[in-house]
Amino acid sequence: MRKRQFSSVVKWLLTVAAVLFAVAIPLNRLWGFTQRWSNGFTVILHGGRLWIRDDSNVHVALSETLGMTLGKQAVPTGFFAGRPDPVGRQLYWRFDCFYRRNPVIWSFIIPLWALSLSAAAPAVLLWRSSFRANRRARIGHCPACGYDRRGLPDDLACPECGAA
Repeated sequence: MRKRQFSSVVKWLLTVAAVLFAVAIPLNRLWGFTQRWSNGFTVILHGGRLWIRDDSNVHVALSETLGMTLGKQAVPTGFFAGRPDPVGRQLYWRFDCFYRRNPVIWSFIIPLWALSLSAAAPAVLLWRSSFRANRRARIGHCPACGYDRRGLPDDLACPECGAA
């Protein structure tokens, strides 16, 4: 029973994550989110991408660095509305990574469609197995293996796989 409860919780969490990422894709053209930590680690959600960056060895503020790449506008911390990137009118569709040695800077860009797809694929498989087990139980078959149990008492374990 614990495995079924865990599977149900994971199924719902993945479904909610996939829906949130899918909804965020078009809305992300109008708003964004930036979170900076004191150790130089930064997460930016904007333009259909999740940008993870570590510039802890750089003494230039990240907003100034982003200002150079995003049309001379600084990106605020927290939620922001509007489009700070006047050039980026389209959503971001490709993966990207960047590494520089002196000073050490790395960044990794993940498009939101990839996050949505990576959450939706296992959720679809879990929903499918759940529907299949419910259908098997409803028509009198073993939910685990599909063995036809229509002549057997309900409290008897499945003779094929041993499931209760």
